[in-house]
Amino acid sequence: MFNKEASRQISVIIPTYNRPDSLKRLLGSLGHQHFPTGKWEVIVVDDGSTISYEPLMREEIIKGVRYFKQENQGEAIARNRGSHEGNGKLLVFLDDDMEVASGYLDAIWEEHRRFPKAILIGNMQTVVPEMAGVYAKIVTPGLQPENFGEVSFTSILGGVVSISKHDYQMIGGMHPVLYEKRGAWLDMDFAYRAHQAGFTFRRVEGAVVFHHDFVNQNLKTACQRAYKISRIAPSLFQCHPGLVDEIPMFRDMTPVVPKNDTDLIVIRKLLRKVSATQVAVIVIEELVNWLENHWSKPTLLRPLYRWITGAYIYRGFQAGLRRTQGG
Repeated sequence: MFNKEASRQISVIIPTYNRPDSLKRLLGSLGHQHFPTGKWEVIVVDDGSTISYEPLMREEIIKGVRYFKQENQGEAIARNRGSHEGNGKLLVFLDDDMEVASGYLDAIWEEHRRFPKAILIGNMQTVVPEMAGVYAKIVTPGLQPENFGEVSFTSILGGVVSISKHDYQMIGGMHPVLYEKRGAWLDMDFAYRAHQAGFTFRRVEGAVVFHHDFVNQNLKTACQRAYKISRIAPSLFQCHPGLVDEIPMFRDMTPVVPKNDTDLIVIRKLLRKVSATQVAVIVIEELVNWLENHWSKPTLLRPLYRWITGAYIYRGFQAGLRRTQGG
């Protein structure tokens, strides 16, 4: 007897948590895909949301969505659940705050056909919110990708990544980073393991996807995310020491090691520490607030934004170091 499910080429897997409105937007965009009907499926994995998704599922924005709910265990476990439930040869992971262009699945499938052993990354365009403030208007344009084709494994973006089901399971799926079940770096952990196993990575220019990133709306929320992400980084490095040299943003945030660090590195580390002090950050934040309200020149504000977010990255990284060291 013919098995209809076995004919699926693509399984779109969407982990979600308390964002039914965002998921609705993503499902709506998937409803406009050019990829042949019947050759792909959508699997939604609700990671223990406290907001009900039942009204959304009853709407049937697109037919055939398979909905699974699990206890809150984080994105890694939700993605792995979706990979096991999926029938497609190719797994297309999308976060629930994405919105795909109509040719997304076509572009991903064609790239997979040409490079079946590569891990594919979508062309993620960050959307400037309608009510965006000065920060989002200045920073967002600089977030758009410029390089396509083969890229470094550090370019991984878990919310727009695609890989064959066989290879995903062979690599071992995604793992929560030590001490965490949600949040950043689980995609980097996956990418590093895949890189060590010999996989290549490709960003697909035609696979356009729009990221509705609410965290990027203002400097305050961006700094909160920077702190959280960097706090988890030492746990990642504890699992994969070889990654330290692959992510340069943290190189001058580790403790000074007199016998190993050059004079230049020692100076950079000391300057980084001073620039992240409470007094320095308060002064720069006040300056930024004045500039945003009276003279919002990108050439002035952009480096100051980097300074402030860098300070929160440093503080978060130091907190993460204390945690991994038992302090």
